[in-house]
Amino acid sequence: MSNQIDRLTIHTQAEDERFVCTWRLGRKQGIVYVTVEADVAEKDVVAELSALHYLVEDVQLMGDNRSGSSLEITISNPTILDLRSGRSKKSHLYPYAVLLLTKFLEVPLNVEKDCSWVGEGAKTRERHLSVSEPLKLFLDVKGHGKVGVRQHSFEQFRARLNHVSAVVAWKEMQRIAKAGMSPIRNPERGSTKLYHAESHWVFVVGDDGYFVTAYTDFNVGKHARQAGDTPEIR
Repeated sequence: MSNQIDRLTIHTQAEDERFVCTWRLGRKQGIVYVTVEADVAEKDVVAELSALHYLVEDVQLMGDNRSGSSLEITISNPTILDLRSGRSKKSHLYPYAVLLLTKFLEVPLNVEKDCSWVGEGAKTRERHLSVSEPLKLFLDVKGHGKVGVRQHSFEQFRARLNHVSAVVAWKEMQRIAKAGMSPIRNPERGSTKLYHAESHWVFVVGDDGYFVTAYTDFNVGKHARQAGDTPEIR
């Protein structure tokens, strides 16, 4: 018996100084009114990507920490397809597509301009979003706090796992993060090292709060700090 597939559709159109991003999931519909305050070109693309990220990560439209399994997404802007495939030369847009370049990397994407499906019921679920910078994708690490994940660091983590699927890689990151990690001594400035004793994974987190890289080390357990030796984490 196959798993039920969630089909999320987003259609974006400009309206005065904002963008109306209407979404559909099953029989539910809603609207995210997006104002792009960032000084960027292709604000319509930024609005649609940001609305998608906001619905998945903040509103949790499909539940807490939704992975890319059993999911299909339909968008209205074909530029997003080029960003996901890496064909686009519009480098300023890639940070806004972090969701589709990490844990949703393998989610089927379709482009559909038709919006005849939009009904009056969409107005019963209205939200407003102001975008001044790319929205962040977070990994909640027990014992440390939220860590931002970017495309490059996620690719590095997948490489450490012999290039497993994006779904498998994200679930492994979540498993380690939820189990809890402890800080270990780090002679290098500008970063913090977190250690998971059971799997021997070490996560390197920059002072900017972003995940930098990860590796396994079977010799660092004895260097893990005791609770009383843990510095305050910002």
